[in-house]
Amino acid sequence: MKNYCLSFLASPVVLAAAKTTDNQKQAGLANYSMFILIALMIVVFYFLLIRPQRKQAQKHQEMISRLERGDEVVTIGGIHGVIKKISDETVVLEVDKGVRIKFSKSAIARSLTEHEEEEEEEEEKEEEEKEE
Repeated sequence: MKNYCLSFLASPVVLAAAKTTDNQKQAGLANYSMFILIALMIVVFYFLLIRPQRKQAQKHQEMISRLERGDEVVTIGGIHGVIKKISDETVVLEVDKGVRIKFSKSAIARSLTEHEEEEEEEEEKEEEEKEE
């Protein structure tokens, strides 16, 4: 009886079945490692591309909301001018005496005028640096 059990366990069918389960386990692990790799790539893309871009867009939106009449600004096309009129969606810039151009607010790339709040923040940073 013992010989029969041992010969059954050593049969090629049983050994082949055991090997296929090992191959299936390896294939399953390979699939999981692929999902882990894809998830890791998504996380890296988020922290290297998406998050900084969102921060920059939020910063730009804050800058646009702080614009006031009389501020000196630069458009995305590189045109320098002074804000003469502001509405909800548009800005009128004076680029030369008597020359006014109407732009969309989103076309303002940066403000060259520093407001009192920004000056106070810079002074606080300078004081902190001196203390250190």
